[in-house]
Amino acid sequence: MMTVDQAYKELEQLAKRRAALRKYITVHTPGGYKPKRKSDIPAFEVISKVSEVTGVSKKLIMGKRRLREVVNARYMVAYILHDEFNWSLTDTGKALGRDHSLMYHAVKQISDTLSLNKRHGVDQKLVDKLHQAINELKE
Repeated sequence: MMTVDQAYKELEQLAKRRAALRKYITVHTPGGYKPKRKSDIPAFEVISKVSEVTGVSKKLIMGKRRLREVVNARYMVAYILHDEFNWSLTDTGKALGRDHSLMYHAVKQISDTLSLNKRHGVDQKLVDKLHQAINELKE
């Protein structure tokens, strides 16, 4: 017979496996994670397109590395899903395996870069890559 502590441990392990499986599905399946009542585009397509445009692998975008190029690519995915395809921050965070508050920061950073670019010419390469990815996804 299973004790209460054993049952809790088993539930924790199942929750961890479920989270890992959701992350795997997001990256490795054509459907990817797709929230209810949102645009028809799955996260997998956005991640693939940003990966193709920026040259950062899908694995790195979904991973925990914090190199500037990787973070910028991850932020671009968050911005595209949230602003261009109307995903909620929570759903965007789930698709990337992160918290909604980090997605808020990501969207704000990209939005600030875009608004600064119009005034000061900041980070033009990033802006060009972002526009290229958005245009290709909307086709």
